Amino acid sequence: MMTVACLAGALVVITSAGASSGTEQNGELVADGAWCWFQDPRAVHYVGTRDRTYIGYVNSVGDVDVVSQEAGTAALAHTTLHAGLQADDHAAPGIVVLPDRRIAVFYARHAQGSMMFRISLRTEDITAFGPETTVPSNVPGLYAATYANPIYLPAEHRLYLFFRGANRNPVMTWTRDYVHWSPAVEVAVSDDVPTPSRPYVKYATNGVDTIAISFTDGHPHEVPRNSLYEMTYKAGVLSAPDGTPVSVLDPSAVTDPTVAVPHTGSMHTDWLREGNQSGVVYDDDEGDAHAWIESMALDPNDAPVIVYSTYQDRTNAPYYYARLDGNGWTTTHIADAGGTIDPVEPEYSGGADIDRNNPGTVYVSRELPVGSGTWELGRWTIQSGTVVPVTQTSIVKNVRPVVPWGPPGEIQVVWMSGTYTDYHLGKYHTQLREITTNLAPTTARISAPAAAARGTTVRVGAAAAQGYRGDAVAYVPIELLGHPAGQPDRVLQSTRTDRTGHAAFNVRATVTMRFTIHMPATATYGASTSPSAVVNVSQGSTVRLSASPTSIRRGQTVTIGMRAVDRYTGAVFAHATIQLWQSVPGHALQLVGTYVAGANGLAQTVRRPSVTVSYQARLVASATHLAATSTNVSVHVG
Repeated sequence: MMTVACLAGALVVITSAGASSGTEQNGELVADGAWCWFQDPRAVHYVGTRDRTYIGYVNSVGDVDVVSQEAGTAALAHTTLHAGLQADDHAAPGIVVLPDRRIAVFYARHAQGSMMFRISLRTEDITAFGPETTVPSNVPGLYAATYANPIYLPAEHRLYLFFRGANRNPVMTWTRDYVHWSPAVEVAVSDDVPTPSRPYVKYATNGVDTIAISFTDGHPHEVPRNSLYEMTYKAGVLSAPDGTPVSVLDPSAVTDPTVAVPHTGSMHTDWLREGNQSGVVYDDDEGDAHAWIESMALDPNDAPVIVYSTYQDRTNAPYYYARLDGNGWTTTHIADAGGTIDPVEPEYSGGADIDRNNPGTVYVSRELPVGSGTWELGRWTIQSGTVVPVTQTSIVKNVRPVVPWGPPGEIQVVWMSGTYTDYHLGKYHTQLREITTNLAPTTARISAPAAAARGTTVRVGAAAAQGYRGDAVAYVPIELLGHPAGQPDRVLQSTRTDRTGHAAFNVRATVTMRFTIHMPATATYGASTSPSAVVNVSQGSTVRLSASPTSIRRGQTVTIGMRAVDRYTGAVFAHATIQLWQSVPGHALQLVGTYVAGANGLAQTVRRPSVTVSYQARLVASATHLAATSTNVSVHVG
């Protein structure tokens, strides 16, 4: 294996025996993005008519955004769903692809208000969304919705939404039409700690009929003990990991009413502790090593796989890998995580996520070396038992990895890379970076004046950036494309970006043109095309002024003529707007009238000056011509 150092903003190549193409690109996806780790899916790979990965996040000023990346080309699309929702990483969204292939995105402020969502207007396309809608369902309580976890079960034709409810426990609601939602029900209650606590939950699904749920008693530094539990939701029933039915959560979804279920309602942790049901993944019985859930998945046999951390030593918390087999839970130490990424939250380890297509693979973030303040990303497999570096010699925090849900795709993992000092008030400034087995994504940008005079030189600026508004892509080919109305697009000029990722093209303005910047694909980067920019070419203008006569006696009239013409051809500007200004001795010019020229470009008016006066005509600029000012013409009054 060969790895190359991953510094902030740099793109490196990692040669890996585990990569599907043999070469993995470590590229920037988003310049400013973050998420917490209790909303999922944060990234979804979906293959329909298109092969795309959809990623949701919140940026450092609180905008809730979603971006998609096309397989093969690495082409990006982007939409802001809610500007300025909350500068808090808990406001990041969860994403689900609906049966009709539209994209639904759910999000909420951190314990402030209801769960909200928007649905894309077109299938497999995040460039346009319908209106923002509020999920009306919650449970009674003093708090609000947090942590969106939408999961669609085809077997039930239901979209389930799990979130932390108003009572701070996990709750569930569902819909079939995305308009009417079932009354929210509480999913789990901890009996082992004083109430109220707030369990933290991770979810997984087999994508058909089952949702696996793993949760803690509460927040690790708010409860005397923090154990970890697991259960399964299927056909309205909550079961222990060994398949024993424990509680009916939704009677309307039960398909076999003959099955004996001892309880009704939310799962109590005491029920999971009863008998030999293996509902306890990790028991913090002494209260000296509180647990926190990092990730969970289902293996091909629908058996749960869980990664969690414990905090007896908060300066170097260990990650554990737990899987259910015929003998109960088998637990393996993965690696030590180092310290917290957030000084206010001592249990904020760098994070870990399971590859759901290969549950024996886990991406982990570790502080290396411990106490250094930098975090590296690594890939651990149960077969090797070792962590292989994904990033090395970093100068930033590489944290909270996310493996996209869905079938295997080009994007292996996405993570936050940058500075992180707190989860709210915008105290996180992180990129979203990715490991992809194909081209790294880019965006091309354009800058151009809105208008120019015919015959002048127009300067069109170009830039190439990594990901969405990311760091510069230096020394790569870049092209200027353009066309006038009614003609095909063509390459006008080409060059390479400089070391800052910028380039410029000079074009002589003759007619109105629509320009775009195109960055062709390279061996490393995907192609990208900027939005278009129209440069309206205004004809050079002259406004001519005449007065007849130019010498009068007091009380006589003067006819003022004003004509707007093209300075190059003399062609008139029909219906142009022309202003008439005048001044008398000792006074500045003042506007005395505004006129619209006729089809012949001429505007006329009659004046009756009482003293000697000087006139000036001014042509008002429009889309077809520039502004112009005439020479002054004086009328002597004797």
